[in-house]
Amino acid sequence: MKILIVQLARLGDIYMSWPIARALKRRNPEAEIHFLVRERFAGALEGLECVNQTHKFNTPTVFEKLVDSVDDGISCLGGFLDSLQVQNYDSVINLSFSPVSSYFTYYLGQTAKETYGYTRFSDSSFALKDSISAYYFSQVGVEKHNRFHLIDIFASMCGVDLDEDDFAYPVGFTFSSPIKDSYITVQLGASTANKTLTPFIWARVIKNFLSAHMGYKVVLIGSKEEQDLVSEIYAFNSHTDIINLIGKTSIPELFPIIKNAALHVGGDSLCVQITNLTKTPCLNLSFESVKFWETGPRSKGSYVLLNIQPSHVESTEVANAIKGLLSKKPLPQLIEAVQNMPSYDLKFNLINDFEWALVKAIYLNEPFPVTDDIVFFKGMEKLNQTNSLIIETLESALDNGVGKFVKILASCDEAFMGIREISPKVSVYIDWCLAEKIKVPPLTEIEIVESYLKVHNELKLLMRPYLLEDNTQDEVKNHG
Repeated sequence: MKILIVQLARLGDIYMSWPIARALKRRNPEAEIHFLVRERFAGALEGLECVNQTHKFNTPTVFEKLVDSVDDGISCLGGFLDSLQVQNYDSVINLSFSPVSSYFTYYLGQTAKETYGYTRFSDSSFALKDSISAYYFSQVGVEKHNRFHLIDIFASMCGVDLDEDDFAYPVGFTFSSPIKDSYITVQLGASTANKTLTPFIWARVIKNFLSAHMGYKVVLIGSKEEQDLVSEIYAFNSHTDIINLIGKTSIPELFPIIKNAALHVGGDSLCVQITNLTKTPCLNLSFESVKFWETGPRSKGSYVLLNIQPSHVESTEVANAIKGLLSKKPLPQLIEAVQNMPSYDLKFNLINDFEWALVKAIYLNEPFPVTDDIVFFKGMEKLNQTNSLIIETLESALDNGVGKFVKILASCDEAFMGIREISPKVSVYIDWCLAEKIKVPPLTEIEIVESYLKVHNELKLLMRPYLLEDNTQDEVKNHG
């Protein structure tokens, strides 16, 4: 048996795929596990013992050929995919969740017994063939309201249960750190500037922390691109208690350094995902531009400090959070990582708690949440009116021919999508409906209309708890 995992995202996403690969190998001991990754990030598979073969996709080469000649680019890509297709994979699992990766899944999955994740239909249209892919498409992302960690979403799509061994340290990596003093690691940078603090604030965080004389040095880690951030740190701090390793370590060398740290501190980055495999407590600094629910630390003793944006962060609060975790007295505003789903324990309410409860009601059959938001009810009323019009139009199309109603259906769908402007909360319903319609495969016109009609009738039932007419308490409790 051969299993191909397609992970064409960045380093952090590859490390989040490690537990999945291990769980698949545990479930299928005889299976060969192959990975398809971008050549630039292939190093993130070093130390993953269950991988039999790594296939490296040279993205720049293919795009350069496409720019010079579309035919040459397609030929280059086709030749690469052909070299993989001869492997005759039994399963192709796409953990990338990107429209581009769906072409890879479709092409390589044609000879496979099963495929998971974003793919394509036979007419090359985008396909959501499993329920987890549909959920991801409709409810996952910074602007959405999902609170399941990506690792758990990956596992659910593959149908595997994760255990502690799936988060084990890389095989063949040394356990010892070259640093003999007690220390914490700090990554100043992140994949984008809006995911971490400015050097100005970082300098004051470190100064405040070191002034407490807790006996820990600060080890700065990160890529070569982050070296320019160090000068501000040294301008406000003594060099004595700071060890600068930014740009001086390979990824394998980061593992023992992070493993032996008392705490890792940083924004959303590769190092946060490494802490999951080294079981190092982590203080993750997160902001509204990042979805900590989906990519935050999961190791025991880890916490998230949430702020609106980096410029709003008080350096004293971050320093006190670090000191509190090292002294086993976490600040009350911290969000704790727990061994559960979702992976974080909130002791306070967030503004989008209603939307998350609504997602759980629609997808997990939990009770629909109560609200007194008049704007939301107005949005639901408009959504119901538009949905009823679409149902009537679809029914007429079945009776009188689809061709006459194509333009009407298109305008109905546009109005449907425009309802988001009335109340963003209604988007949970709209996104569910859109994903369900994308799941419909290429069929005859009549069959497509019948499938869409089924989706819109189901939407009508899901909306009933928030429609004022003909509603009872029992109907709300039991999803209408």
